[in-house]
Amino acid sequence: MQVLKKLALVMMLGALSHTLLADPVLVDVRTPQEFAAGHVPGALSLPLDTLPEAAARLPDRDAPIVLYCRSGQRAARAMEMLRTLGYRNLENGGTLEAVAQRFGHVQAP
Repeated sequence: MQVLKKLALVMMLGALSHTLLADPVLVDVRTPQEFAAGHVPGALSLPLDTLPEAAARLPDRDAPIVLYCRSGQRAARAMEMLRTLGYRNLENGGTLEAVAQRFGHVQAP
């Protein structure tokens, strides 16, 4: 029985470390026009008004996802919506500028 408990713990820790170490999916919830004016390279454009339908473009529900917008308010609302859809590893990254500082530069047209 102890061996099974240890094995289960090792498997949980492995899954957790994979989740924590994985590069997050960056999600810009601003309008398409705002996204076109500048965004973090590699970010997905999923405007808030297209959720939850657009959530199908996201990876599995355990993937780390960082949401951002102009002020952080739309990202907070998107986070609530995605939580109700079963996404568990969500972060409100706040503004475009804050996320760009953490993950790269702003790509402008």
